Amino acid sequence: MRCLGRKQHDPISVAGAPFLRYGAEAPPPSTLDRAAIKYQPAMCGNDQYPSCTVAALINAAVATEALQQAALAFDEQAWVPFYARLAGCEPTPTAIAATDGLAILDVLRAQGTVGFDIGAVAPLTGDFGTVPLVRADLARCMAGLGFVYAGVDLAQSDLIDTGPGEVWDVATPDSSLGHALLLWDYTGLDDDDHVGLVSWGGFIESTWLGIECRLREAYGLLLGGIEGPGIDIAALKVANARWLVGWPAP
Repeated sequence: MRCLGRKQHDPISVAGAPFLRYGAEAPPPSTLDRAAIKYQPAMCGNDQYPSCTVAALINAAVATEALQQAALAFDEQAWVPFYARLAGCEPTPTAIAATDGLAILDVLRAQGTVGFDIGAVAPLTGDFGTVPLVRADLARCMAGLGFVYAGVDLAQSDLIDTGPGEVWDVATPDSSLGHALLLWDYTGLDDDDHVGLVSWGGFIESTWLGIECRLREAYGLLLGGIEGPGIDIAALKVANARWLVGWPAP
């Protein structure tokens, strides 16, 4: 089963979030092949509950460790109290099932302030920046930081699991079907080249045109020692610090 759970943010809120700035912008690699990386995404309840925003965040941390040839030890139920606190409900299956998800920026604010205790050595936390919904920028972020943490609107057909070989192509999204996932790798940068997506405990392929028509917000997140070549880390930290206390990012 495929559950959703991304609440819409208004464009003004997204525009006011920190921006992923580069000191020098190199072109993205023509391909990004990660077939050899030992990476197994977790479901984190997203087959039953609207937990996609927190599941994607945990899978971002798992991906960061996998890229460094390490495995992240975490509690697959750790998302429950974090989600419940943000949703304002009891941390029980019945209460969580009655909610309608979270907004990505609220999740990012929470992990940046109080942290996200996933049962690892330290709570999950990291500075972040918005990424333009432009192919070169998305590819550059995937290559440099390991993934793009993204919010999408899906079509009804996307909720049907067609199994191995599933490929999303151009579709008409429904704004009520909000979801969060990761962009992970790509076969090239042409319209019909494939982008690897991480969602619902596994992988889905999409053409570039397919993911671009669904994308509504995208973020780069600095986790666990991967800082990305060319990113202005100092400026990003200042922007995050200001945004987290409610100041507008410069």
